[in-house]
Amino acid sequence: MDQDEFKGMREGVQADGLLAAINWWNKQNPEYLPTPVKEYKFHETRGWRFDLAWVEEKVAVELQGGNYKNGRHTRAVPLHGEYDKLNAAALGGWAVLLFDTKHLRDPYDCLELVYQLLICRGKQ
Repeated sequence: MDQDEFKGMREGVQADGLLAAINWWNKQNPEYLPTPVKEYKFHETRGWRFDLAWVEEKVAVELQGGNYKNGRHTRAVPLHGEYDKLNAAALGGWAVLLFDTKHLRDPYDCLELVYQLLICRGKQ
């Protein structure tokens, strides 16, 4: 599979889809991205989790599904809770990237952003 085929992967906004993209990319480019922790619980009292997390660098990815069909991340009350979660993450020193279905139409761009942020946060 070449990069153009990779860009065409359209696996939806599931963490598994982005993990599959990371695994595929790492086979082509060893050591490009460390494997993230899936559903990492970052807040003890609230039980909040990140879809994907690189714990050592405090980098996380949140996949926002349903943005184009009145899903959870577009309605006022759930969105307010999402803001609380992201604010708590920032106060805890986390850098969080947000992706939706449109972003994941080109997972290579998502991975490139993750890579850039990991570099900024000290990935060797």
